[in-house]
Amino acid sequence: MADAGGHERNRAPRRLDRGPAIGDLLTVESRTRRPVAGSPLEFAGADKNRAADLRVARQAGHMKHFIFDFSEGSREQAASFLRAGMWALGSDERHRDALAPGDRILIHVAWPRCEFIGRAELATGFREWTASESAACPDGRSGGVLLADVEEWLHAVSLDVAVRQIDPTASNPYVQGNAAGFRSGVVLITAEEYATVVALSREARQT
Repeated sequence: MADAGGHERNRAPRRLDRGPAIGDLLTVESRTRRPVAGSPLEFAGADKNRAADLRVARQAGHMKHFIFDFSEGSREQAASFLRAGMWALGSDERHRDALAPGDRILIHVAWPRCEFIGRAELATGFREWTASESAACPDGRSGGVLLADVEEWLHAVSLDVAVRQIDPTASNPYVQGNAAGFRSGVVLITAEEYATVVALSREARQT
């Protein structure tokens, strides 16, 4: 949206919800029968468990930080996964089994330019998709993670800018080795690197 002078107003990051917040999800109980597989009662129980896992992870402060790299499609395709609250992962991803509820992730899109387009928190570790989840995330992979507290950035953060901020002397071989892009879909990073990119996204919104 533009102001009276034709200048674009600063926009807050777009927080994406698939419905109620993860801590306020449906809490229907089965009084007289066990939930049928795939029924609303089953999903309600799963959502309660995910919310509990997130609370435990946050309280323990043991979350890890990752980059999820999207290298086989456009920014809009990556954003559609964020809006669905799901991220598909291949069976050969290096850090797949290390992912846990409460971990923080940055979303990086490799094409047409290397840039970070958002952040999220993991609501689950890796899991095989249910039939309904597979239908909602039809990219051919059989599993992935569910996302919470999703934030899509209208103003992306360039990978080049992030690398210069994180390693201004270009002396860190690990950082410089990924400066041109990532070679895997899940990349483990430090809490400081994560915080730097998030701070850059805030600065981009203020310019």
